[in-house]
Amino acid sequence: THSEEINTDGSQTIWEETLSTINEQSQMTYNNLLTMLLSGMIAVMGLATNAIHVVIGASLLAPGFGAVVRISLGLVNKHTTWKQGLKDVFAGYAALLIGATITAVGLKITGTNVLIGSSSYLPQDKLVDYFTTITAESVLVSVLAAIIGTILILTNRTLLTAGVMLLLALVTSASIATMAFVQGDYAIGLQAVGRWILEFFIIAGISAVVFLIKKHTVMNRNMKI
Repeated sequence: THSEEINTDGSQTIWEETLSTINEQSQMTYNNLLTMLLSGMIAVMGLATNAIHVVIGASLLAPGFGAVVRISLGLVNKHTTWKQGLKDVFAGYAALLIGATITAVGLKITGTNVLIGSSSYLPQDKLVDYFTTITAESVLVSVLAAIIGTILILTNRTLLTAGVMLLLALVTSASIATMAFVQGDYAIGLQAVGRWILEFFIIAGISAVVFLIKKHTVMNRNMKI
């Protein structure tokens, strides 16, 4: 029976609970949109000063993971929530881009080259170079982070997905793209856009695979919502 299947893995939430949780925490409310906007501003400041702790803070604060996973969960279970997930991704990262643009334009007005920036405890433009360069290692880190993040959602530990954002380049690549376009360096801008798109599809693809595995093993049933 379904109850016996669930009891064999008590740490797992049922699909309905997973959907309810991810819907609640990934929805781009006014508060979450404001958080994304401010995260974009903070990320640009960190990248422009090559201060990694500031960039980490921006990634940690941005609620930008759940909405992407929500798309996968909806598609895997043939539930319309994927549409809202797509809207939330668009709205959330649009807010982040607005915040990043405001800050980048402000820095440029003061005469700062936002891509090169200033040197703190890291060399100039080191972070920009790192987050726009795609390597096998960076892809592997994103894949592993996506797996962990999806498992955290399935086990109802969504608060810990903030830590997953530290390993992903969603916030940083979107912010760098904005900075590059403001600065007029379209090559770097396109590289950053490419990195963001790659991160998005890694998260969406990997989370879909994890959901499918769970659906056909531990939770072999469809959502009843």
